[in-house]
Amino acid sequence: FFDDIPDLAKGTASHTVYTYKNATESTNTFDFASYYYSVSSSMTLADQIGLQTFLNIREGWDDGAIDEDYAAMWAAKTICTSEADAGLAAKLQDGINLLLYAVDGASSGNDTTKDTIFKAAPLMVHVSSDNLQDALTNLNTLGVIDDTQKSAIESGKIGAVSVAVFANLNEGTDGIDFNVSLSAPEQLELLANLAAGTVSVVEEDKYGSTLCKLVTVTLANGREINVMVSSFVK
Repeated sequence: FFDDIPDLAKGTASHTVYTYKNATESTNTFDFASYYYSVSSSMTLADQIGLQTFLNIREGWDDGAIDEDYAAMWAAKTICTSEADAGLAAKLQDGINLLLYAVDGASSGNDTTKDTIFKAAPLMVHVSSDNLQDALTNLNTLGVIDDTQKSAIESGKIGAVSVAVFANLNEGTDGIDFNVSLSAPEQLELLANLAAGTVSVVEEDKYGSTLCKLVTVTLANGREINVMVSSFVK
């Protein structure tokens, strides 16, 4: 139990306390799930404040419009860096791994030091061997994994799909806000729906040299979440 949240630097970071108590995934698509801290990345003080504001709005703590420059930075510091993240790479298993970068657990700034850094805590899941071929086919049909990557994974290479939570489908209209915070069960359900192919591809996009797809995922509770998805093979 927490009776206080430490804030020694008086507001330089966003805090999220999360748990996966009672978090289950009913389709049994995955045989492994865990949160890992990604490697932190540095940034300017102005960008720290801008990205912190983006996260606060996306986590439902503050109101305001989304700055698209910091939406792009969110993608650049998550799905665009996961392939080069040595810490995460060491955790990848044979077959298909999915990495979900939710706004929950991400921080812009560090409230115990003056360092201007960004850090995320993606949820990593591994598709079970029984579900591997179906997931490969579904992700290939969606265009998330291309034919070359599919063949490489089938031949024993390690595949990874990086997913960044991006927006509500109809945010800003009909009273729908910018809060895309997800509970642990919602995070697992989102990844299971992606692996099952029960999602809609909206458009292709690109951040730097990273090719992405904007995908809409509908959850059982009716939430329609847009996520940005990229993939790589090791």
